[in-house]
Amino acid sequence: MRHTTTLFFCFVILLVNGSSVFYLNDPSVKSVVILIVNLVVAWIVGQQIDKYIYTKKELGNTQLSLKQHSYGLDSTMDGVGITNENGDFEYVNQSHINLYGYTKKEFLQSNWSMCYSEDTIAKLGKDAIPALEDNGYWRGEAEGIRKNGTTFPQEIVLSRIKDSKKVFCIVRDVTEQKLAEDNIKRMALTNELTHLHNRRSLLLTLDQLIMEKDSFYVLFLDIDRFKVTNDTLGHEAGDRVLVDVATRLASFQDEYTSVFHIGGDEFILTINNKSEHETAQVASRLVQEIDNPYFVSENSIKITVSIGISCYPDHHIEKEGLLKLADAAMYYAKLTGGNHYQFINKEIMDSRERKSFLELELKKAILNQELSLHYQPIVDLQFNKIVGVEALLRWQHPKLGSLSPYEFIPIAEETGLIIDIGRWVIQEALYQRSLWKKEGFPLQISVNISKRQLKRDRTLVNYIQSCLVKHHMLPGDLELEVTESVMENYDIILPVLNEMRRIGIKIAIDDFGTGFSSLGLLKHLPIDSLKIDQTFIRDLDENQIDLAIVKSIIEIGNSLDITITAEGIEIIEQLKILKDLKCTLGQGYYLSHPLSSQQFNETFIKTDLVNEKNIETKIGLD
Repeated sequence: MRHTTTLFFCFVILLVNGSSVFYLNDPSVKSVVILIVNLVVAWIVGQQIDKYIYTKKELGNTQLSLKQHSYGLDSTMDGVGITNENGDFEYVNQSHINLYGYTKKEFLQSNWSMCYSEDTIAKLGKDAIPALEDNGYWRGEAEGIRKNGTTFPQEIVLSRIKDSKKVFCIVRDVTEQKLAEDNIKRMALTNELTHLHNRRSLLLTLDQLIMEKDSFYVLFLDIDRFKVTNDTLGHEAGDRVLVDVATRLASFQDEYTSVFHIGGDEFILTINNKSEHETAQVASRLVQEIDNPYFVSENSIKITVSIGISCYPDHHIEKEGLLKLADAAMYYAKLTGGNHYQFINKEIMDSRERKSFLELELKKAILNQELSLHYQPIVDLQFNKIVGVEALLRWQHPKLGSLSPYEFIPIAEETGLIIDIGRWVIQEALYQRSLWKKEGFPLQISVNISKRQLKRDRTLVNYIQSCLVKHHMLPGDLELEVTESVMENYDIILPVLNEMRRIGIKIAIDDFGTGFSSLGLLKHLPIDSLKIDQTFIRDLDENQIDLAIVKSIIEIGNSLDITITAEGIEIIEQLKILKDLKCTLGQGYYLSHPLSSQQFNETFIKTDLVNEKNIETKIGLD
């Protein structure tokens, strides 16, 4: 209690002096006055003694509390300091000492400015001090300087102590945090495999270049036939090639040139402050540099690139437009053989515009009944009779006229329209075959089916089954032709082909011999027939290598009980050689051009030439 001594003294006075008044029956005025005076004196003296005792106790508690607070501040990982109104240190904790490398004595004899460079002091003077004066608080980042001269990033919290001009400062070393942030930023802006800047970084760079409004070039690089490297040597070897290519491209980086790896085997370079001639020289050197041999797993590999080039602002003023134009130019370079560069030009831009136009028109082609099927006879070369037909898609545009499938089929593939178009082809072909069957000519019908359709149309098998039932056809009356490219999505497509084969639909490999895994197809795919690509038939009568290849394919097919069809028979000499080689089936312009259903009926059905046995007189039209 704070009044213990006071009460004690008053009690003693009452005990001693009060007895004479109350117990000795001497309650005189004098005695009472003396008692009151003594009580007052005792109260005053006791109050002073109690005050002294309490103050001493509070001082002890305060000293203990300050010591505990000091221990607490010393135990924190953040540096803590207190400065007076002049900015001189009055207190620093142990972490503050450790952070900067000065002794406590050195701190307490110094000003806060010794911890920062002149530039940082000026920045703090501009930002922190006004905030302290206005709000009594400031939080921000700065760069500290240690006693040994090294610097470190820090986060600072400053607050003015109430009713004083002293400042309480907390400093935290954020070096690890900054390193983590830089690492995250690096990962977000660089390709994980090659460590070149990635697509996100490219878009930021293009934004910056466009904002500067200076002319610059975009170079779109794509490795030619890179998939062959992956398929032949494996993806690990392919990754090593990409790393080597990236290293060579990185050597072109300078103050004018930046290199980006946007994914897969595609790279982008931006070149600013260079003329078209200088950019062409860089592109030429790029082609030459990439063309040098690569050594992977003790194998020497030849890699080439195709490069497309667009220019800001001459060709486009938006980044996506520049990339698309460069991509279009690259694609043109690849189509013309690869291993060279190509600036975007009017011809390519016109072609791109036509492609965009056809894409829009193709969406309306089915509804407008612009698509049709032509049928090319497939002839049994040994028995000299038509045994089937291949349904070939045609597009008669109302303004552009007849369009080549080689032009619009790739567009349908890219846009996904091939799924709807492919279903229409199947339905139309089976319908036409049902009509021929009613006429007494149950020909087998072959339909081309795209890789994308096999990959994306999840209900394709069910759809084909429903069409077969609708047109009263057996599954074996339909043959689906696929290209060797299905091997690119082997795991996805193989189950679909197996399901078709299980229900009895026949499977043929079209354009056999043009891929790089041809013999492997015979082992892995459920196939009934092979169609030898016309490039091997074209010079069959003159080229001994083509003759040997065709002979080998026929022999392999016969030994494996696989039907062989020769495509592109155009002259009698080719036909005779194929008959001598015991090739089973054939088709081509010499036998018949693809015909509309009406032309086919008039040429073969009505004249009964389907069963014609004299093939040497030529079946069909010239």
